[in-house]
Amino acid sequence: IDVIISSFVLSASSLFTQSHKGRAFTLLRHPVDTAASNFVKRKGRSKDLRDLELELHQYVSQDWYPDNYMVRQLSGVLPGDTITEHHMDLAKNLLSAKFFIGIVEEMEETVRQLQ
Repeated sequence: IDVIISSFVLSASSLFTQSHKGRAFTLLRHPVDTAASNFVKRKGRSKDLRDLELELHQYVSQDWYPDNYMVRQLSGVLPGDTITEHHMDLAKNLLSAKFFIGIVEEMEETVRQLQ
């Protein structure tokens, strides 16, 4: 395996062992930009969402909105469970220790550092 692309970091990490090591990188973008992009995509694909006539701030306030997605993925917190500072610290520590982090809005610099 040369490359694995996954939104499920904890699950994907199980594919690596001491003899088959992997290197991880992620491209992060501002959470508001991510929410806005997801809102536009979902609104375009979902008649139910279009019929609700939600604005962005209403969309992110819905019970079913997947808040803090990255923190949940990195710390193993399920949707609906409360995220604490401890979970945030776990996610930040994992990112810091295991990932090269690129910034979408700084793509030229991100690519430069990856080379």
